[in-house]
Amino acid sequence: SDKKNTFTLLPQTIEEYFLEQQQQQQKQQSSLPREEKKEESPILFDWIILGNVLCEVECPKSTLETVNALLRPGGRVYFSEHIAHPCGSFKRKCQHFVNPWWNVISGGCNLNRDSLQTICQINDWRVISWLYSDEDMQVANFIIGPFVLGLAYKEKKNEG
Repeated sequence: SDKKNTFTLLPQTIEEYFLEQQQQQQKQQSSLPREEKKEESPILFDWIILGNVLCEVECPKSTLETVNALLRPGGRVYFSEHIAHPCGSFKRKCQHFVNPWWNVISGGCNLNRDSLQTICQINDWRVISWLYSDEDMQVANFIIGPFVLGLAYKEKKNEG
């Protein structure tokens, strides 16, 4: 049977969770006699969902590299992120000004990250995205920034 791996993680714990899993596997392997040790294949996922994750993690690029390593070739990353306004704009300057305060009151969210650009920098991914705009949220969007929804598809490597 095709076993699916599904679970929920908070943004700040995703890397810690997988590091802990890897350490547990290494501990189990090191306690086995040499002849019983086997090479564990990594856990790979068909899809991963990121919802307002990149604004909160310490290093978005490192987080995406971890996600990429966990994604099966042909797998997909569904994402929804708020992103910074364009560089040099008045709105972007306001985001930089407000960000230290916002970071504290929001539990670690950073308003001024170029998350879509960071997503597009992952070499193995083809990215499709679109901006979401809500007329009723114009005041919030001024500070929080545009909201982007999308799909990143991890290319399958050519074998042969």
